[in-house]
This record gives sequence, C-alpha cells and structure tokens, in this order.
Amino acid sequence: MDAHSHARGVELFGRLYGDGYREVLDKLRDVAPDFGRYIVEFVAGTVCSRPQLDVASRELIAIAAGPW
Repeated sequence: MDAHSHARGVELFGRLYGDGYREVLDKLRDVAPDFGRYIVEFVAGTVCSRPQLDVASRELIAIAAGPW
C-alpha cells in the first residue's frame, strides 16, 4: 500500500470512531502487527474510501452483512 491509502484510512477512522480506534489498533499490534496496518490502509484507505457510496450507506451495509 502507499502513504495516501494510509492517510485516507486514518482520516476515515478518525471521522467514524474518533481517536478510540487508535487504542484498538495498538492492542492489535501486539498480536498481529501487519493486520492493523492492513485494516487502516486497505480496508479503510482503499475499499471504504471509494467514492461510489457515502460513508453512512457503507456502514449500514457492513452492519447488515454482518454475521449476526
């Protein structure tokens, strides 16, 4: 991934979850260091930052598609 994907991921997580997401990623880093970076750069910075859907619609789809 690139620095732009990381910056977009950090910005998106900040808008959605405030600074609380950083604590979760810090804890995850102890167990699986690359997984946290993957979540920020690929999931948030690339996939979830695509312009086709707004953030609210994307979050609603994620909740609806969940395993519950």
